[in-house]
Amino acid sequence: MDRHGLSWSGTSLHGTARARSVSIPNLPGFWEGCDAGHDETVAQNADETRACEQSPRVAQWTAMAALIPRPPVDLPPGAVQLPGWLSLAEQRRLVRACREWAAPPAGMRATRLPSGGVMSVRTVCLGWHWVPYHYSRSVDDGDGVPVKEFPDWLGELARRAVAEAYDDPDAGAAYQPDIALVNFYDAKARMGMHQDRDERSLAPVVSLSLGDTCVFRFGNTEHRQRPWTDVELESGDLFVFGGPSRLAFHGVPRTLPGTGPDIGMSQGRLNITVRESGLRQD
Repeated sequence: MDRHGLSWSGTSLHGTARARSVSIPNLPGFWEGCDAGHDETVAQNADETRACEQSPRVAQWTAMAALIPRPPVDLPPGAVQLPGWLSLAEQRRLVRACREWAAPPAGMRATRLPSGGVMSVRTVCLGWHWVPYHYSRSVDDGDGVPVKEFPDWLGELARRAVAEAYDDPDAGAAYQPDIALVNFYDAKARMGMHQDRDERSLAPVVSLSLGDTCVFRFGNTEHRQRPWTDVELESGDLFVFGGPSRLAFHGVPRTLPGTGPDIGMSQGRLNITVRESGLRQD
């Protein structure tokens, strides 16, 4: 575990510790799904959406979710959870987009930390590339190519998220995100308690969950120890933290394999976190 509390494994998936960043071309569950290889990440496809939403697994998952409402979670000021904020169709489109972003060049990789460890989650960046512990316009710890662009439609989705989380249209309109970090968690991956403090802007962080449920540990702004609150984030959930909670320590101690709906990935969890960099646009 490094100074930010990020978890890692001692060796790469290829059994070598030479490279600073490890390319992950094949992630079990992530590349599997009824629409694998689909490259229209935001196109409206009514027939596909209708077929997937009527599948037996989705119908069962939807019925169970409706019968067992989740109790509200007591969170500190500035932190908001909106369960089931994304529709199944929106989740599927985001999975397709993540699959496209994950492909090289500037693709998904396991980040090597200055301590020498390798993070157990795999990450692809949009807009600005995160290298511990700063941002760059190129994949400096990988293939060296320019980072993938941050899409306008994702910024619009994040603005809507802020507006609805805080019930404040002006806050949503003022939000100008230009970074997304997309993390893939397999059944063994986790994230230690850390702060998102490498941005120069303290605008809210928008977190979207896809696939398997995780335990999201949301702590205090002073240290990694208690008090904290454990929140189960299910596929489609929105979590926003800003204001007095913007620099709260947070992490993912575990995921719950096999709990995700049928959204085009057979296993694992995707987490898209959107932020404002506060950095100058060149």
